[in-house]
Order: sequence, then C-alpha cells, then structure tokens
Amino acid sequence: MQKILLLVSSLLLGISVYPQKYGLTSPDGKLTAGIEIDNGIFVALLKGRNAVIWLGNISLENYYVPEMNPGFRVQRISNRSVNETVNPEIREKESAYVNSYNELEIKFKSNFAVTFRLFNEGLAYRFTISGKDSLRIVKENLDLYFETGDSLRFQSSETFNSAYETPYEHQRVKEIKTGRLISLPLLVEKTDGTFIMVTESDLYDYPMGQGTRAHSMALFVVLSSPLTMLPDSPSDYYREKECTDFIRRIPVVWDETRLIEGKMARYTVIARRSGNEWFVGAITDWNGRSIDLLTDFLVEGRYRLEEIQDGINADKRAEDYKRIETEFGAGDILKLHLAPGGGWVARIVPM
Repeated sequence: MQKILLLVSSLLLGISVYPQKYGLTSPDGKLTAGIEIDNGIFVALLKGRNAVIWLGNISLENYYVPEMNPGFRVQRISNRSVNETVNPEIREKESAYVNSYNELEIKFKSNFAVTFRLFNEGLAYRFTISGKDSLRIVKENLDLYFETGDSLRFQSSETFNSAYETPYEHQRVKEIKTGRLISLPLLVEKTDGTFIMVTESDLYDYPMGQGTRAHSMALFVVLSSPLTMLPDSPSDYYREKECTDFIRRIPVVWDETRLIEGKMARYTVIARRSGNEWFVGAITDWNGRSIDLLTDFLVEGRYRLEEIQDGINADKRAEDYKRIETEFGAGDILKLHLAPGGGWVARIVPM
C-alpha cells in the first residue's frame, strides 16, 4: 500500500554555532527524525533506514532586528509522549481521533524554542517565542531537499495573493523552473511510490471540479465540508427535486470516514458513516471507469441502497443521471460505471 507522510510547518527561527544532534522516533517506530543544530536547524526524516526528505534553513526573519539571535545556543531539551483520544466538537471526518506522538522541545538561550512532534503519519514542528516585546515577522524560511527522481504535484501562482483555483501541475523536481511561486499544500512523489505531503497548520483548502451531475453530487460526500452550500438559483433545485431530496439527506458531520480505494489524480472512492447510515461517493477524471466496490466495510446484514449514477448519455450530456433503489448484503460487490468526468453516490441504510 502506498503511504502518505504528512509534514506540517508552523513558526521557526534560527542561526547556530555548536553542532548538536538529536533524534525522535514515531510511536510505531517506523519513522525517525534526525535533528541537527549547526548554524541553523536541519532535519532528516527517515522511513526505516531510508531518508525520504530533508529540511534546512528553518528560520524566521524579524522586521526590526533581522539577526536577533547571535546563535542557536541550546539551553535545555525536554521529551514527552502523548497517546490520547480527541472528540472534536465538529465531526468533520470522525467522531473520535487517536492523537499519538513523541515530542522533542529544544529551548534556546535567545528566548525561543522549537518543538518537533513525530506521529506515525509524519512530522510536525512549531516555533514559540517567550520575549515580552511584540514582533513583526516578515519572512519564514524553509529549504526542502529532494532527490533527482522525485516529482511534485502543486498549484503555481503569479503572486502571493492567490485564489487557489489554478489546476494542479505534475512535474519532476528538476523540470520546475527557478523563480516559480508554488502554493502549499504540495505533494511529493518518490520513485519508490511513497507520497509526502508538505503543508501548513490550521489551513483549509477546497478542490473544485466540474463533471457530470452524478460527479457533482458525489462531491458532497468526497469533499470534507462541515458547511455545505448549494450554488445556482433556488428554482433549479425545486425543478430537480429528486436530486435535491438526496442531497438534503447527506450529513455534514461524520462518525467514521474510510478511503475505499483510489489513485492520485485519477479516481477516488470514499465512504462516510453517520450513525448507522453510510454514504459512498466515487469520482473519476476524464477517463470512463468501472469499479468493483467491495462492501466489506459494512456490518453483517441486509441493506437498502439508494444510488445516483451517470446516465447512459452522461458523456455527452453531463446532466444525464439515473436514480436506482435496490437491496444487497454486506460483503457483496457493487458494480460502478463512471462516465468520463463522472461519478456515483449512494446512501446505504440497514434493513
């Protein structure tokens, strides 16, 4: 199975004199972070014995005193481990999350500290400053080092004022021209099939797409959005009451979310549970696709299925769809047929 490692950045600071090395291991022991303080903060993230990404020049620039730190002189370090269950107020994906990580905090003599947290899924870091005076941070620095064969999926913008609606590009690192502005998040694909996502904390994105009617309806399940909106005129939804009634039943908070299957930039199938009801959404790129959906994620029993699928002419008329109701047993295989740019969405209720 392809793994996705998540790298989250926050505030950072730096310049050092004496090289010092520290290590951090994920709770399951599969990831290791090697941290070095030597004229800056440098990190190597390893999966097993293989380095997957390197970070360097981790620093902030202060508007008033650009070189506020004479050096990265470590005052003390502290470690802790956390393993807890978090129950979010808004159940965007799950009713409960396991929050498990090992943490290393490095405090410097210049009134700041950097905290690294290594989860089973990836690495996060954060900078804290203990000075009493206010600061104006004008620039955050982070150098990412890749291997020659690595490729990136990213959005590029002309300026920092981006609408985040440009199409994602896929290029090898060596093919990306110097000087291009690349927005976060970005996805790194290693030659061995490993994916690494680089992003910032406390940010949200909303991938938008166009396709068939069934595709658009499936997005209500595929995309994470606790605040759902319906575009266009209200009269359109009165006219399409069958689709409107289906959308009305889709929850905006969930008790469980599962990625059933998918391939980056090609197709995805996601199942979400609210109470004892499941909703499943499937979308594809501009290639028609047939998917055998194994329903072994369901508790044993019989279920009623209400589905919206692409109509026979959906590849020519995007609004063409078909609504079907049927029954099936947990573990059965459902045959999905998606038109180019198409989709499939279903509500599954126990009988």
